[in-house]
Amino acid sequence: RARAEAAARGSGESALFAQGCLAMAADDYKGAERAFEKLVNEDAGSAVYHFYLGQAYGAQAQRANVLSKASLARKTKAEFERAVQLDPESVDARAGLVQYYSQAPGIMGGSMDRAREQLAEIRKRNAYRAGLLAAQLAGRDKDAAAMAREYGQLAAQFPDSAAPHSALVQVYSQQKQWDEAFRAVDRWLAAQ
Repeated sequence: RARAEAAARGSGESALFAQGCLAMAADDYKGAERAFEKLVNEDAGSAVYHFYLGQAYGAQAQRANVLSKASLARKTKAEFERAVQLDPESVDARAGLVQYYSQAPGIMGGSMDRAREQLAEIRKRNAYRAGLLAAQLAGRDKDAAAMAREYGQLAAQFPDSAAPHSALVQVYSQQKQWDEAFRAVDRWLAAQ
């Protein structure tokens, strides 16, 4: 954090980027928006700047009143889509779109089909991240079987990662599937 604060006192794009990140960390989303908008205006070809501006808009939208929410939601979507246009390999921007499409109402451009399309693109680039997102979507739908399937596949594919093992145990425990939970623990221990 000290380095980021020092960079924020410096000059140029990196200082402005650090200011925006610090504002996001401090829940000053309007301040982050100002910093990232300046960066986008200076370098409209940066997928990273568009992605972070989309995050600033999205964070504000989650806390906004009904009238402001719609405008901020449209801006969020536009920035994430622009980031993907500029850098189709950006898993972060695609993950932002998965979140947007899966949460926004249809009238605001939300669509589970579009969320799944982005998820499929993420799977091509980062199977781990896609699995976590897919499990998260399944959790929103209260589909414990799909969550367990996604976490189980991740645990098998990435045995050194604690997150899918832990999440799998939690899913089984919440469903009171104790035998499955203990088998998942045993597999986790064996993987270590």
